[in-house]
Amino acid sequence: MAKTRTSFVCDDCGAVQPQWAGRCPECSAWDTLVPFKEPASGGDAPVRSVAAVQAA
Repeated sequence: MAKTRTSFVCDDCGAVQPQWAGRCPECSAWDTLVPFKEPASGGDAPVRSVAAVQAA
């Protein structure tokens, strides 16, 4: 199962940050960053069908 990543989104300007901070670096608003769970990307490996793997 892929890990979900948590980003932080500013309620005032919508800027996305990789970690929480007391003040948004984009609009300088205090205490407006809220956690947001990003959907899992599904991994880095390319997807192959079972038939392609068995034929190889």
